[in-house]
Order: sequence, then C-alpha cells, then structure tokens
Amino acid sequence: MERMELDTGYDVYIGCSMSFDSLAEGDKKNLCVIDKGIFEIYGRGIPGEKIIVGPGERAKDISVITEIYDACMEMELGRDDRIAAVGGGAVGDTAGFAASTFKRGVSFINVPTTLLAMIDSCIGGKTAIDYKNIKNQIGTFYDPGAVYICTDFLRTLPAEEIRSAMGEVVKYAVLDRDFYDWLNSNAAGVCTMDGDTVEEMIRRCITIKAEIVAGDKLDKGDRACLNMGHTIGHAVELRYGMSHGLAVAAGIYYESMMAYRMGILSKSQLSAIQDLIAAFGLDTDIPIDEETLALAIHDKKNDSGKIGFILPKVIGSWEKVLLSREELKNLI
Repeated sequence: MERMELDTGYDVYIGCSMSFDSLAEGDKKNLCVIDKGIFEIYGRGIPGEKIIVGPGERAKDISVITEIYDACMEMELGRDDRIAAVGGGAVGDTAGFAASTFKRGVSFINVPTTLLAMIDSCIGGKTAIDYKNIKNQIGTFYDPGAVYICTDFLRTLPAEEIRSAMGEVVKYAVLDRDFYDWLNSNAAGVCTMDGDTVEEMIRRCITIKAEIVAGDKLDKGDRACLNMGHTIGHAVELRYGMSHGLAVAAGIYYESMMAYRMGILSKSQLSAIQDLIAAFGLDTDIPIDEETLALAIHDKKNDSGKIGFILPKVIGSWEKVLLSREELKNLI
C-alpha cells in the first residue's frame, strides 16, 4: 500500500490490497470491531479478539459501546493496546468512540470497507454514536493511529452501497470546483467502477477533506462546510431509514433548491448540481413532512433555536444560514 502525503497527523495508506497483519503489533493486544458481512468474508484472516456488529446505524447503538467496554475489561486492554475498526462508517464511528473513551484513550486503527467510509468518514478524527434515535448525539474528536484504505473490499460491496456513497462524492464536487470538473469528466469510469478511476476519486475526496480539517480540527469554523446536505439529509435518513449517502444526496438537492429560492444560488448553478446528482442515479424524490422537519431541529449545526444549513453560493463556495422552522417550511 502507498502512504498518502496528507496533513492529518496520522498515516493514511491506500492500495488495492493489504495484509491484516497490519492490525497486529508485536505483543500488543488487539480488539477488532468488525462488520458482520465483512467478518463472513474475511474474518478468519483478522488477528485478535473480535466483536461482530450489525450493519448501518445498528452498530452505533449505545449497547454496542458497553459490549466493547466489557470486552476491553475482560482482555485487560491497556492504553498501549489497540482497538481496530474493520467495516463501514458506522463501525469506524463506534470503535473510534470506544477507543477514545476507554481508559481516556487507547490506540485506534481504522480499516474502512465501504466506499462511503473510504471517501469521507475515515478522515477527520470524528467519532460518534446515536442516542434516542438522533444521529451522532454523543461523540469525540480522536485521531486514529493509522487508516488503511484497501479498494479490494469494494469487489464484494453491493451495488446499492456503491451508489449510496456517491451522495458524499457529489458533496465534495459542490465544495471544490476542480473536483467537480474532474468528476464530470470521469463519471463513466466511476459508474463502471474502473479501479484506477475509483482510487483516484477516493484520493481526491480525502485530500479535500484533509485540507479542510487541517484548518479547523475541532469543527468551530470552515469545517462546517462538510455538513452540506446533512441537515435535511440526516433528517430524511432517520425518517425513512435511508442509507446515509442517498440521504445526503437528497439533502444537497433540497438545500440547493433552498439556496436558489433565497437568491443565493443561480439557476444555472442549481441545474449543474442537479445534473450531477442525476448522473449517478441518486433519488431525490423524498417527501419532506412535519416529522422530517422536527428531526432537523435536533441537528448539531443549529444555533440559538434556529436550524443551520450549509448552502452553496456557486460550485466551490458556500455560506452558513440559520433559519426558523417557519422559514424552512416556506422554503421547502
């Protein structure tokens, strides 16, 4: 695997193959939190004790955290030992949270196995679990010791998971004009999952994210742009049980429409964003009802009783807007 030159403070490796021996280090103890589907395919080759978790948001339930803590206690895991995540973004969030809080922090290794986790959540040092059906209500900032991005995992990833990830890819394209141009030019290779094209897409996405995070590690300023599409996105994800990436695509669609109706975004730029969403077959016909709006009220970007949105001004530029619930209803 190749080590990427990123300003993250930890090593990020990428390639089409990896050895699970990377998860073991000398005589240090290793607890691996692994997605059930990944375990069924690769589990025998992964060293150390294992906790197998369900897919998606089920992995982010607080009961999974207590299960990890119990295993750490039983293993007598020390601060020099490690917890490894092998799975999608939910597994990385949960294992990272457990690593950051057990004994005030043990070593953490992240091996993302979904395209969505590879292009987004494995970078940035955020961990989180859900609480009372609200996403990411409890979390920490905690960097991994290393991230291993192995694109070979994508061979066994269902097509729907691939399509879902494109919601976050579109987000990066709306945030970065150069990447928007590249993605438009390489859409065919992405859609056919050409290996070199997909690896280059991953590299570009995480480079964009790493540069943003480096300037705002604790999410107090410009890092907020990474939440574009997420206010509506998280709400519809919870309301309809959608996958995260598809929900973000719907969020970008609706929030771009809001920006246009507010006079922030031009019609031509709105069309460019909508065309990019459509190019990857992402469904945006999602009803926004009262229950969806109620879920948006709990979003972490909210401030002073108003709902926070990251809205595009042009492709490559954005602004944060605070809206009352009534203002939001009128725009949606």
